[in-house]
Amino acid sequence: MKIYGYDDTALARGDMLVADIEAQELKAWPIDMIAAELGWEFASTRFGDARNHLLAALQAEDADPEVIEIVRHTKASWAMQVDGVLP
Repeated sequence: MKIYGYDDTALARGDMLVADIEAQELKAWPIDMIAAELGWEFASTRFGDARNHLLAALQAEDADPEVIEIVRHTKASWAMQVDGVLP
């Protein structure tokens, strides 16, 4: 199953991340713990939730308007794939 989110560099660059996580892992652990294991600030099984959370964080940090616009128009297929293997 795919999870979407972002790490601490996203507030500067606006990068969205995606990882494939085993369904058993998602059932066994809360998503915030999985995000922490991956080194992410936030994670969700829904791309729209992750993007909206990042947009809110960018706006709260008064980020570059160009970065905000890029994130606003980002599609799930554009998210950067990362290794979803949990330690």
